[in-house]
Amino acid sequence: MYEVATFYHHFEVIQDGDQAPEFTVRVCDGLSCDMAGAGSLLGKLQSSLGKDNVKVVAAPCVGRCEQAPVAVVHQHEMGHASAEHVIQAVRDRQIEALVPNYIDLNAYVADGGYALLQALAAGKIDTEDVLKAMEDSGLRGLGGAGFPAGRKWRIVRDQIAPRLMAVNIDEGEPGTFKDRTYLERDPHRFLE
Repeated sequence: MYEVATFYHHFEVIQDGDQAPEFTVRVCDGLSCDMAGAGSLLGKLQSSLGKDNVKVVAAPCVGRCEQAPVAVVHQHEMGHASAEHVIQAVRDRQIEALVPNYIDLNAYVADGGYALLQALAAGKIDTEDVLKAMEDSGLRGLGGAGFPAGRKWRIVRDQIAPRLMAVNIDEGEPGTFKDRTYLERDPHRFLE
């Protein structure tokens, strides 16, 4: 548990008896944010907010490279962040995540979404045919290894049930925000 809690920057690990801050402001220090002035932003926020029961820390890429520099006030992500705007968000307690407009399940299904899943469940299409199509497609993951997607699906399929597969979209590299954009706006297409 400790390893997980200390790996992800949105978890706070405090010692027994220590008081947790009211909330934390995280300033992205990924490459894009660093080039856009995140270091200066971090310094200004630490000197302005550090004494107000608000913890201000540098954080690895938060996946909003196109909006650099980015600060996260508790869960409220602020693109093109300035010290003034972040300080105002803290004072106004703007700390909740904003949920963008997205295509919901009903709209997605009405537009033909999950038709393949329904055909598989009804036995109209064989699972082996889907796996073969994935392998033949040559699709690869976009991580550093470029692992073949069909092979990954086959490995999962060959395991004893229940089968689970995790999808990691946290690459922390400039430009990988495209995955976040798909998930925020068209989550069912991403899953399908």
